Amino acid sequence: MSREVKTKKVRETDHSRHSQIKSIRLPLTEVTKMSEESEEKLTGPRIGDLAREYLEAETEGPDHSERLAKLRELRSELKIRREDYSERFSPSHPIVKRIDKKIESIDADIEDLEQEQEVQESLRDDFLKISEQFELTEEWLQPIALRALNHALYGSEREDLIIDKTRIETVEDVTELSYLERLDFEEKMLRVIEDARGNSSHTDEIWEWVQQEDRLELFAVMSSEASADKNRLSDVLGIESKTAKNRVEYPIYQHGPELTPYHSEGGTYRLTTPARYVAAKHGPFEYNEMEKEVEETATGEDEGTLSSFAQVDDQGDEVAVDGGDVDE
Repeated sequence: MSREVKTKKVRETDHSRHSQIKSIRLPLTEVTKMSEESEEKLTGPRIGDLAREYLEAETEGPDHSERLAKLRELRSELKIRREDYSERFSPSHPIVKRIDKKIESIDADIEDLEQEQEVQESLRDDFLKISEQFELTEEWLQPIALRALNHALYGSEREDLIIDKTRIETVEDVTELSYLERLDFEEKMLRVIEDARGNSSHTDEIWEWVQQEDRLELFAVMSSEASADKNRLSDVLGIESKTAKNRVEYPIYQHGPELTPYHSEGGTYRLTTPARYVAAKHGPFEYNEMEKEVEETATGEDEGTLSSFAQVDDQGDEVAVDGGDVDE
């Protein structure tokens, strides 16, 4: 059920933007309620319309995170000064009253921005609720529907879905699958959707797996690349191309998590849809290629190129991630 956002009197300067968001949200809310109360499936055009409405609201609406952070910081500083000035002068002094007026204005700005941000978050929740009806049909494989679904899951408007060894871009790709293969694909996609809605933790197995041994550095590279071949991975990781190939293919063909993190197609590797969701949830990851001076070893071999990796936490601080050169 979508969250109800309390209404308030919006100042004239913000009225048009709030009206636009509310007008976009209403159809999604109505259809979400319909899907909860009825077994009726959404039609193709309707899914396309809802996907378009969702993307327009998400991509055209401003991101207020930075503005909110600055306003909250300013409010905290003003409150400290107010306390100081009240003791130094008096609570009724003109300078204190000016601060009170400014704090009141900031509080109103924060409330407006938080309300708009909450509406945008509700739009995503509503679309994910509708996405519980996902299946491999022409309706859900429209480019606009794929872009909206991927954006709702991990914030990028990709036009493909990847589960295990199967990559689907159009409804024609589905014809190559058996009924059971289609069913397995749909079931695993629904696991990711359930995770995104906060109802389950199926994709945690991927995150737990990539943190073992030296797997996180490969995952960091893959999450930063739309696609990569063994030579690209070799260059970035500073390892032999054969080793890079073995590492990325190990969970695909041998013993990886049930929701496979990587996909191979014609020598090109990509993150699967579940792994893209995990990367967005736990990232972003950054890596910097660093040339290390060649050092002659006892056998006369050099140590080549190394790379440093970092995981950026919620505060924007880098957490070092060291990885060795150990074959799987």
